[in-house]
Amino acid sequence: MLRRSMSFFLIWLVPATALAQPPKVVIPEPLKVMPRALDSFKLPPGTIVVVADSKDAFKNVDAVVLSPDEYRKLLENIEQLRKQINPEKPEIPGICRLDVSIGSDVVKTRATYEFRTTAARTSIILGFRQANAVSAKLDDGKSVALQVGSDGYSAIIDSPGTHTLVIEFESALLVRGGAKSERRFAMQLPGAAITLLEKLELPAGTGLVRLRPVLPAGLSPIQVREFSAATVQKLSSERPVALGPVDGIEFSWDVPAVHKTSELLLATEGQVSVRISDDGSDIEAILNMRSLRGPVLEWKLTTPAGAEVMLESDRAEAGTTVAAQNPEKSQWLIRVREPGVEELKVKVHVRVSRGTEPKAIGPFAVQGALPQRGAISVYAPDNVRPHFTKVRSDVRREEIGADDAAGPDAVFSYGNSAVKADALAAPYFVLNLETLRGEVRSQLSHLLTWSDRGWRITTTIKATPIRMEFDRLEVELPPGLQDVQSATESVTEIVPAASGPENRWQIRLDKPRRQETTIQLEGVYPALMTAKAAKLLLPRVVGASDREGQVRVVAPIGQTVRGSVFEWGKDRISDIAKALEDAAPVGQSVAVYATGLRNPARVDLTWRPVETELQVHSVADITLDDLVAVVRQQVTVAPGANARKLFWKSLPGLSPSGLRAEGASLALVEDSWQISLTGGRDTFTLIYSIPLKPVDDSMQGRKTDIGLVWPADATSCETKIRFWSRPGGRVWHPELSGGPWTKLPIEIVQDRPSLPTFVLQGTGVFLPLTVNLTEAVRLKQASALIDRVLIQATENGGRLDYRVRFLIREATSSSLQFELPGPPSALNLDARLDGKRVDQLIVRDDQGKTAAAQTGHIVEVPLTAGSGPRILEFRYQASTGRTGTNWEYLLTPLQLIGERVGTIRWQISLPHDDVLMTSDSRAQIEQRWVWKKILFAPAPRYSGEQLEQWFNSGVARNESDSQEPQSWDASAVLTSTTLEPIRIVSVPRSVWLMTCSLTVLVLGLLLIFIRRFRWLFWIAVIAIAVGVGAASLLWPERTMTALIGSALGWIILAIVILVQWYLQQRYERRVVFMPGFTRRPASTVRPASASKIKRREPSTVDVPPAG
Repeated sequence: MLRRSMSFFLIWLVPATALAQPPKVVIPEPLKVMPRALDSFKLPPGTIVVVADSKDAFKNVDAVVLSPDEYRKLLENIEQLRKQINPEKPEIPGICRLDVSIGSDVVKTRATYEFRTTAARTSIILGFRQANAVSAKLDDGKSVALQVGSDGYSAIIDSPGTHTLVIEFESALLVRGGAKSERRFAMQLPGAAITLLEKLELPAGTGLVRLRPVLPAGLSPIQVREFSAATVQKLSSERPVALGPVDGIEFSWDVPAVHKTSELLLATEGQVSVRISDDGSDIEAILNMRSLRGPVLEWKLTTPAGAEVMLESDRAEAGTTVAAQNPEKSQWLIRVREPGVEELKVKVHVRVSRGTEPKAIGPFAVQGALPQRGAISVYAPDNVRPHFTKVRSDVRREEIGADDAAGPDAVFSYGNSAVKADALAAPYFVLNLETLRGEVRSQLSHLLTWSDRGWRITTTIKATPIRMEFDRLEVELPPGLQDVQSATESVTEIVPAASGPENRWQIRLDKPRRQETTIQLEGVYPALMTAKAAKLLLPRVVGASDREGQVRVVAPIGQTVRGSVFEWGKDRISDIAKALEDAAPVGQSVAVYATGLRNPARVDLTWRPVETELQVHSVADITLDDLVAVVRQQVTVAPGANARKLFWKSLPGLSPSGLRAEGASLALVEDSWQISLTGGRDTFTLIYSIPLKPVDDSMQGRKTDIGLVWPADATSCETKIRFWSRPGGRVWHPELSGGPWTKLPIEIVQDRPSLPTFVLQGTGVFLPLTVNLTEAVRLKQASALIDRVLIQATENGGRLDYRVRFLIREATSSSLQFELPGPPSALNLDARLDGKRVDQLIVRDDQGKTAAAQTGHIVEVPLTAGSGPRILEFRYQASTGRTGTNWEYLLTPLQLIGERVGTIRWQISLPHDDVLMTSDSRAQIEQRWVWKKILFAPAPRYSGEQLEQWFNSGVARNESDSQEPQSWDASAVLTSTTLEPIRIVSVPRSVWLMTCSLTVLVLGLLLIFIRRFRWLFWIAVIAIAVGVGAASLLWPERTMTALIGSALGWIILAIVILVQWYLQQRYERRVVFMPGFTRRPASTVRPASASKIKRREPSTVDVPPAG
């Protein structure tokens, strides 16, 4: 029973324990970021990678699709090409193994280099600067190209990796004579980190060998090491001599001096020059032959066929002989009298005729000489271009400086690598010549000067050869040109040409020229001084291309010259002329010149004496009577005239003795009058009478010719004529019937009681004048002649203070009547005559009866006796007459009763900075525009000082536009024609600116808004243009004021247009550069249908939260 109970308890405890444990928390594994395979491709920035299931997705795409492997190969090729263009510094090999075998006169070295390259086309430095490379093998027999530079040989390795390069070198021994000869040998090494001497073979009988390594700069030198012959023989690849990073090794040892005539070591250095000319080529070689070891008895020389060999003069005197060994003169034997170790210099010359077939250059070689080196220089004229083919293997073309114009056209070097003995007998190269077309370019400058025989010409010819040389020029000389000669030193003679026309001549030079040459020709065109014109043909160069030319003409003293120049066309003179322009004078002579693109062919000249500038201004007052016209002509001669006498002549109708002068002496010379001048400003008066056609009462008018006197020598003459009527006689009114005259308005003349009846003006001398005289009714003479009126109005406390002044020239009555704008007592009237107060004012009413000062408005001012101009002044106060907006003023002046007045001007001064305008057609505002407060503003045209000067003397002078009006100046100046009241409008400046600117701004914004509707936009533009044009014609003053006032609106409108344009450009740029794509029918980004969507297991994000 107990056992059964324990079993039941255990069965219950196990599930309870399991249920009591907390639920197991499943911790998800962190997401692993897989490395992206595309990162290893090193794609450029901005590359878009599209992953698609279909391989046909990019078949029709406008792009180049590369696989990762192809893209990597492309980058490697680009890197290789970059290194080929910009080669890197040569690399030093890691290991250099040396196997040296020393013979009796030649040292043979086998050098084995071991190195590793990481890139293609890597340069490896090898050393051995003064040795000859016999063979070079790379990696099991592959050939390699060697290059020679200042650091010795170098090799270009095409492929990267580990390489082994084996090269065999040969070099000569140096011998020092004596009881025991010392042998020396030095080799240059690349400075490898590991340098091993594995084998060293010495000639028999050699004792001790001295070895001295050459270290890089900056390292302390190593002592010379000595090895015995037995020690040297034990050297091998297993037991080498380690030298370290050395730049070279020097060997030396002593042997008994034994000379063998059969064992010679010869060397040759040559300088070959090839000079090409038009008829052939001259080849010259200078060979410096020397013996490095052993005495020399004879030299065997190989040259091109037909050569000439010459020795130095001292060698020829010493008994050295030269003899050709074959008929072709290509093999030569040079024998010395006594053998010895010596040096010999010979000169070889070969002449090759010019032809179209190729020419072989060289060889110049010494048989048996081991090192044969030298340079070849080729000189060709400008019209020949050399080409080189079949270049020998040891011949290398060198670079030459481009700035050396006189240097050779090509330079070669030879003997820089090992060449077989039979190859030395081959030519250096084959020369092919290409003949280029050359020409001579000419530039001509002609100088024409006057002489006692006529026009002397100096022609300067600048001849420039292009790809050729020349020693003569052919020129064509005009038939009229005489005494042609040349003072140029390079010209030997001028002779007639062998062919061509008679006027063709040949200029011969002292030697052929390849540079620019200047030649001068001189000659004379015969002409008389009395001649005034000439057409001169100019010399020209035949058979040469021309460029810009020049003609310069110097006139005779006291003469002026004008003309034109014609250039050469192809074979004839062009029809287009170019006028001669003024040039700097030559001394006291006038000069002119012309420059053209082609050489000048002909110059047409006219010359005449220099005219003296004589300006005359005259005013003729003609008083008309029934039978005669009295002329009083005031003449003014401008200063600076060189003439000292002035001749006067008259038109028909004036007797020679009927002229008298005031202010000048007058003399009668034949049929002219002569007046002496001072040279300054001369003023005098001529008085004479002209008979008129008799009066016929039955005629309505009579035509009369008015004959005046004229200055015959004047270069310019301005004449004004004023017609007057004789006081007390008939009044004749003239009208212009014929003649080049201009009618002027009637003007006021001082010291004249009346106005002229007719005014004319003309320019020139001997002007015909015909007038039609008709009788007019004589008007009643005015009681007073009032020349001008100045009215000054100033606002003061809501009223206008007036100051009115009248300038009375002449008065025939004892009083003047004026109508006032109100009673005298209400106006506080004050009257003054010539500055003195007038108290005897008579006040009258409308019927002319005497009235009180409180009721009458007409005053009568008595005039006292006096002569000359008089000033009558009134001062009074009146209302401003403002109405409506208080911007309008009514100006009420005094009105003169029964008299006429001249010019009336108003000077208005207001306390506000307003803009004044008037709508009255009888008044006009005289203003100018000045810069004020960053904008233009109107200002009076005349200042107060100028108005005072005008009123007192009749002369009004304009101020400078940049001068601001003074503080006491008026706000505005008006000119009116009558003394009637005038209404003006005073608009505040701020309101005026705002109104005008807003109008312009609104119209501008309206046009911007409707610009999309083109028909409406153009209608509005035309309407605005027509409106502005009509307003400027009807109201020019107010239209100009409105345009100036709208300046601020124009500025704001311009800013709005610029901002609108900027926004439009920015929008268009965004549209143009907006990213886009093209979706094709077979695009792989098309969403799949619902039936093809594969079910997948839900992720932890897709599982709904528990509970």
